[in-house]
Amino acid sequence: MRVRFSTAAIVDVEAIRAYITEDDPQAADRVVSRIGDVVELFRDFPLLGHKGTVGGTFEIVVPRMPYIVVDELGGEDGAEMVILRVFHGAQDRSGDRA
Repeated sequence: MRVRFSTAAIVDVEAIRAYITEDDPQAADRVVSRIGDVVELFRDFPLLGHKGTVGGTFEIVVPRMPYIVVDELGGEDGAEMVILRVFHGAQDRSGDRA
């Protein structure tokens, strides 16, 4: 399955990295790597996780971390996974599409 990050998801991951880098650059690398591991799980098991708060999306919590990866299946052939957002669990998501 193809995986594509939306612009918003790229911005989310870059913001997470920048925030953590202020205190601990190595920890930032570990967090981003762990998020990448979850995306790889989604690639192999696209229905993993639970139904998202927005119809047609799926969410999975990054193990032992406060981050949630949100995706949806798409593409003309249905073989593309789009990572829509990466949220902190405490983040207010009420105004977001994903």
